[in-house]
Amino acid sequence: MKNSDITLEQICCPVCSTESAKEIFRRPDHAFQVSSYAFPVVKCINCGMGYVKTRPSAQSLHAFYPAEFYKKNHTEAAPVLHKKLNLLNKFTTEGTLLDIGCAGGEFIHHASQNGWEAYGYEWSSTPPNHFSGRIAYGESPLEAYEGKRFSAITAWAVMEHAHNLQSLTKDISKLLAPGGIFVCLVTNFNSLPARFMQRDDIPRHLNLFTKSSLTRLLKEHRMSPIHWDFGNEIFSGSHLGLLVFLAKRFAGESIETIVEQHRAPGQRSLFCNTLYGSPSRMIKALCRLDKALTPGIDFLASKLNAGLTMTVIAKKNSADS
Repeated sequence: MKNSDITLEQICCPVCSTESAKEIFRRPDHAFQVSSYAFPVVKCINCGMGYVKTRPSAQSLHAFYPAEFYKKNHTEAAPVLHKKLNLLNKFTTEGTLLDIGCAGGEFIHHASQNGWEAYGYEWSSTPPNHFSGRIAYGESPLEAYEGKRFSAITAWAVMEHAHNLQSLTKDISKLLAPGGIFVCLVTNFNSLPARFMQRDDIPRHLNLFTKSSLTRLLKEHRMSPIHWDFGNEIFSGSHLGLLVFLAKRFAGESIETIVEQHRAPGQRSLFCNTLYGSPSRMIKALCRLDKALTPGIDFLASKLNAGLTMTVIAKKNSADS
């Protein structure tokens, strides 16, 4: 699909439907360079939700998910699968599990080997299916699993991609049994990596959550948060590069140039070794220092609820049928 074939649409807040919003930044698709359009990222003036105001239409969205996206993002090592299951098992340890946005099914395969009756739902058939017969495809999870209830539902780095956030959350609520557990991992818009370093994968990340806006969305659909975590043990979002960002901005480089160096393929050496495009010993040394200090910065940010990765455990209201 060429740039000229991509259609855009403008939306209001996907959580509270407020039209007014403050623009935070604009940026193109650095990761896969599908389009050169600078997508506006805004913050709702009512609920604080971040979102892409002018975004790809439903018909054009698939163009932003080339095969390279799945190669890059959907290969999970065993330690990550263990961490996911250990987190879920802290709150519920048995029953039926639905993993939404399950890719090839690595997590449901792992869960099924450890006591769960696990199923998956995926929008795209591009990722190889590692668990044939337990992954459903279709327009929506509810359509795929109509009439079934699950003890637990997981969505690992999925909700930020949802083109119709309200519809997906409604489906999750309907599929979750009363008293069931929903595990939702997203990026945190109230973090320095998201707001200042523009770490979100725009425009694939359409929905940029804060703790308050995600709480509001879940409660509207009869799910109440019972636990929050802002660490990056499962999803590797971090403050890596923050010191170099600050130094380059202090020196007067444009944020657009710095973000492109940090996010676009093949630009990393420019980010870590140059200032205004010229070799810089200071930036090179600062990049080494940044790498050494990042784990400590990440740890502190997680304790302050300011890590890039935000995971919520929510419970479906028992009174609902």
